[in-house]
Formats: sequence, structure tokens, C-alpha cells
Amino acid sequence: MKTLKFKDSGVLWRLATTYGPSSDWALRGGTDICTYTRSVLIGIFMVLVVIAGGSLAGAIVIDTLMFWAFRLMTVGPMEMGTLAFLGTCLFMFATVWVGVTLIFDTVRGGVRRIRNMAPAEPGPVRQMYRAWKDKYCARVIFGDDSAS
Repeated sequence: MKTLKFKDSGVLWRLATTYGPSSDWALRGGTDICTYTRSVLIGIFMVLVVIAGGSLAGAIVIDTLMFWAFRLMTVGPMEMGTLAFLGTCLFMFATVWVGVTLIFDTVRGGVRRIRNMAPAEPGPVRQMYRAWKDKYCARVIFGDDSAS
């Protein structure tokens, strides 16, 4: 089977190593095209999940902030009192802080959980897949000076 050479500085490499289940050191020694493609596709999926989750969480946070901003503008700090005005501003700040923290912690935990999964014992299906992969999936080597 022919060995393919890819650059390790491209977007697909970053998708596979940063957001996908494969780590940088695991792909450096070389892998096969099937594993690399699967890592890139999982990386693309993770980026889409992060964008969708961030958009949803952002919409929830912005909706909450707009409600309190509208309340501040209509009622005003003079009628609410200084303590209530400061409490409302503190609540708005805490909502943004908690929203951003939850988004980043969830994404970081998901990526860490995927990377730390223990490999399963090879059963008959896995052995058949490994034999098929060795036969049909080309070997891939990564490097800085290689052409894609």
C-alpha cells in the first residue's frame, strides 16, 4: 500500500488533534488514512456542537440581559434605589460570567473525556475491522516539509 505524506500545519491537522479524539503525539508517528479521516470528521462535528451550544447559551444569556437592561431603562436607577440598581447590575454581570464559564468548562470536559477513553479489548468485530483497515487504508506520515 502506498504511503501518503501530509503537512502537520494545516486546518485538517488542527481539527483532528485539537477538537478530535486523536492527540498530537499519536498522529506524529504516523497512522492510516481511515483513522485520520475519522478524527477530522469528529473534530468537525465537535466544532459544530460547540458553535450550536454557544449560540444557544448566548441566546439565553442575551435574552436575560435584555430583560434586565429593559427593566433598568424603564424603571431607572432613581426609582429603583441605588442598592437595587447595583444588585441588578451585579446579577447581569454574574449571568454573563456563569454563562461563559459553563460553556468553556463543558467543552473542555467533553474533549478531555473523549481523549481519556480507555481502549476496549479487541473482539472479533474489531479484529475483522483491523484486518480490513490494514488491507485498504493507506499509511499516512505527517511532517513540516512534506507535500500534501
